[in-house]
Amino acid sequence: MIAASNDPGGAESGSMLTEGCNFRNNGENCNFWEGQLFFPRQNYDFLGIALAMPTCWTGEIDSPDHKSHMAYTTNGGGIEGDCPSTHPRRLPQVQVFIRIPNYRGADFNYVLSDGNTIPGTDGAWNFHTDFFNGWEEGKFQEIMDNCAPHPDRIPGDYNPPCDCTPGEESLYDGGLTPNDNVPIQVCDADVKRLIVDEEIAVTDSVPLYSGSCQGAPMIPRTWTDLTADLFSTDCNNPITTTSTSSTTTTGTTTTTSTTTSTTTQPPPTTTTTTS
Repeated sequence: MIAASNDPGGAESGSMLTEGCNFRNNGENCNFWEGQLFFPRQNYDFLGIALAMPTCWTGEIDSPDHKSHMAYTTNGGGIEGDCPSTHPRRLPQVQVFIRIPNYRGADFNYVLSDGNTIPGTDGAWNFHTDFFNGWEEGKFQEIMDNCAPHPDRIPGDYNPPCDCTPGEESLYDGGLTPNDNVPIQVCDADVKRLIVDEEIAVTDSVPLYSGSCQGAPMIPRTWTDLTADLFSTDCNNPITTTSTSSTTTTGTTTTTSTTTSTTTQPPPTTTTTTS
């Protein structure tokens, strides 16, 4: 499923929100921009971006554009509004939240790589997100079945509560449990060395794909198994030269080949890219 802030009914239902926030007195002091992704020209402790996907469904698994089988409500009421007659079935809402810490809009020019600006408004962009369901089959239904509505809910509140996990901060057990098997961080330099050599932070040129979705080519794989020695243990001092091994076994004969690759980090410049 794909949803965009400028989809029909999206802006009216308040699907898109940008907030620029500073931490003050154990709280947050924020400015808000509704209906668009906005990159303000001032600095914030963080910039928050939120897009809510549509909740009305035709009943089809997908559509050719991955969008038209879904629709926003008709009266601007968000998830509590009426569904159009063409999309009579209602689904739980999927939302994406992005936070850019240490946002420096006064120092850098933040842009989207698709170039989808809103004409006439400096810093405003149309924003889209894609949803691919990788959850264990049946888990969403289990959450809906077990995570009961909050008895004190107010119209417009999240219902059930956002977490719906057992613990002191939640009244309900929706079947979700904390993930104790969190993978270690993968350094940006390792991604550029092993997967795709494309700058994702500071760059002297912006890769505006403008609908082609064609980025830098993938790096040919030189390894068979993901082993710890492939990755940097310190992202501030990443691996730049790595020997990687590819091993193939047939019957009782084993063949091993080793290749060496070297990458050079580009110098920092003054343009920040966000996609």
